[in-house]
Amino acid sequence: MTTPRTGAKTRPENVADALTRRMTMAEKVAFLETILASSTEYSIVAKDLHGTIVAWNEGARRIYGYRPGEVIGTSAFRLNHPDDIANGRAQAILDQVRAVGKWSGELRRCARTVRCLPRGSRLRCAVRLTANRWGSP
Repeated sequence: MTTPRTGAKTRPENVADALTRRMTMAEKVAFLETILASSTEYSIVAKDLHGTIVAWNEGARRIYGYRPGEVIGTSAFRLNHPDDIANGRAQAILDQVRAVGKWSGELRRCARTVRCLPRGSRLRCAVRLTANRWGSP
């Protein structure tokens, strides 16, 4: 790809950066809301650095069984397996995201329709947590 003015080659991420820099904050929010709403195959759960759920997409509703109004504003720990809460793993992961800005790994998660019992069904998820680029809760 080349830039219109100089003809210089550009990388796709530079083009995306340039486009998003030109967008107003309202346009960026609308754009991200569209992505969130259209992602139905994967769970996207946004939480602040305190662990409070602030956004919930259709994929999350399908996987976990909660409607957005039931979870937005509540603790994301409700999705963690009780063992991970009791042994401090869930809190340690949140602490790492605060300190380093990201965490990636596998978690046992609990959905409304799945019993999180030692021998019961469990929902295992590959999870990637990333702090927003502003670093604020």
